[in-house]
Amino acid sequence: MLRRRLMELLAVSGCLVGILSCAPQALLRPRQVDQVPRGQYNVTVSEDPSGSRQYNAVLFETTAAPVRLDLPRVNRKGMAEPDDYAAVLKAGFVVYELPSAAGVVTGYLVVPARAQVMIWDQGAARGGIVVTVTGLPNAPESGGAGGGSGM
Repeated sequence: MLRRRLMELLAVSGCLVGILSCAPQALLRPRQVDQVPRGQYNVTVSEDPSGSRQYNAVLFETTAAPVRLDLPRVNRKGMAEPDDYAAVLKAGFVVYELPSAAGVVTGYLVVPARAQVMIWDQGAARGGIVVTVTGLPNAPESGGAGGGSGM
């Protein structure tokens, strides 16, 4: 009797683990802010493929959680301050604060005002925060399973 009960408990536990591991990723809403706060950030950029040496997007990543920018032509630039990218922070670009599912700010994204930004919190075991941007000029649409992560 005890063995049967133990097997039932193991089966139920296995089902619960399976259900939780297949839980959908959380879609989060970025919040538009006035500027990227002062400080040091890991910077990742998506370059404009037209060869104009412009950026489609600049990600200022905090140390709170890893963030992957799901866009083509992504390059990690290393540590920098927002002032190092002052030319990008010009008219026509906006800044979004990127939260995790827990509400922790994971970074700031600078993109053209007409771009649409979506944040997916896949959990730490599945890659952390993924930021998808659509509506960029001169950039193929991203999203789905790919995109250069630069990581």
